[in-house]
Amino acid sequence: MKYARITRLIHLFLAVFITLQLTGGELMDVPGSGKDHRATSLITPALAHEGTNQTTVAGSFLFEIHEYIGLFLVLIVLTRWVWGFMCRGNANWHTMFLWLTAQGRKELADDLRREPLSWLKGKLPEPTERDAIAKTMHGIMILTATGMVLTGLALYFGWNEQGNQTALVDGVGEIHETLSGILWTLLGGHVFMALWHQMSGHNVLGKMFSLKP
Repeated sequence: MKYARITRLIHLFLAVFITLQLTGGELMDVPGSGKDHRATSLITPALAHEGTNQTTVAGSFLFEIHEYIGLFLVLIVLTRWVWGFMCRGNANWHTMFLWLTAQGRKELADDLRREPLSWLKGKLPEPTERDAIAKTMHGIMILTATGMVLTGLALYFGWNEQGNQTALVDGVGEIHETLSGILWTLLGGHVFMALWHQMSGHNVLGKMFSLKP
């Protein structure tokens, strides 16, 4: 499966900065969250909700970095959407969201019937232009990342670092946390499959991360 250079560049930025963002969210303190937040749970990486008795905590360097990376990710994800509507190759919106068309749903159903049987046998088919499962997972990851950056943007403008949060902001924060946990899971699965492909001799990492034409 071949990808245009701009697709590979966007993918590289998304991979690096989403990983940094999720990791930073696990370690940072959150002003206005009620206490120092050094979460260990993947379900609540971004914010700490400790009931109504919230107090200010000291400003966190990682929290500031988290905000700036989040703003940058808004631009990257927006760029990915624009590119998805502009390009005609494997990165366009048709391939990301195969379930929106009858032909795409048929391709996805066929691959879901065939490929998992090969996985159970320890065999991973080489990626092809028709790789419906991988394309669908890419689309789900883009949707999840979009929800995460949009809720993060709302929190950037709405989060009160000095104390209590409104019910609306708190609810957005819960959604942000949930999406972050889902994205951790999807990212882990994505990395696992990429490494499996690489060890199977398919060189997917070289094809995706190389910026050569």
